[in-house]
Amino acid sequence: MESPSAAESSQSAVGILLSTIADRNLSSDILENGTGPDIEDGVKQLQHVRLDRENIVSISGEILPLLPNITNLYLQQNRIESLLPLASATNLRFLTVAGNKLTSTRGLEKLTKLLFLDVSDNLIASLNPGADLPTGLSFLDLRNNPCCSDLTLTKQVCEALPDLRTLNGQNLDEESELDDDGPSVHSGGAHHLGEEDLESPGADGGLTAESREMIQRSRKRVEQDREDSLETISELRHLQANTAVRLKELQLQTGEQSGKQQPSSSSEHS
Repeated sequence: MESPSAAESSQSAVGILLSTIADRNLSSDILENGTGPDIEDGVKQLQHVRLDRENIVSISGEILPLLPNITNLYLQQNRIESLLPLASATNLRFLTVAGNKLTSTRGLEKLTKLLFLDVSDNLIASLNPGADLPTGLSFLDLRNNPCCSDLTLTKQVCEALPDLRTLNGQNLDEESELDDDGPSVHSGGAHHLGEEDLESPGADGGLTAESREMIQRSRKRVEQDREDSLETISELRHLQANTAVRLKELQLQTGEQSGKQQPSSSSEHS
């Protein structure tokens, strides 16, 4: 018989639901006063969709037609195992799926407009950048995946993605960050510096029970503060990258408008 905790976990694990999209991303006015069609229309107009920390385990291809205008998708800290259904989200420019259960990035290679991708903290053991990633990426974060143990990965990524500006939080304009054995290719234990010493046998030898309890509480507070800080840094990094993506879009739009105006001016001279 399945335990209550396991049953509860199974019931709470979901796909992407229209109701969840609406609750997280539409205004309270539409949710409280709008009809069903009003809510569906509101969802269809969304460009930025936040669905982080919703215990999502799968992405249904049926939900994506309801998001024809989506450009930015936040799916970090869920339990997603596959990104294949996102192949049809061709307008995506910004995607974060950090902290899921992904074993590959298959499906994303078809997203030719994608500029920002964060797949850090997943289970990706191998990666072929030229085949598994969209070649127009400007920002890519692969940290804390098993594939980062490949010391040639940075070189492979840079060769496959000619427009890449930032890899694993580091600016590729700096020569030192292109080294194959640099910190950008490692999953890195820097976040846990000093923890091995704290957990070593006999580290608390000779202390009273009260002292040991105080040390444990202190460790828990430090760990919680660290997690809160990392989450804040992650959000700031996403905001910075999102701003850079928007600036690039504006530059592209300005270039397109200039190109359209040029023929008309030449015809006036003729």
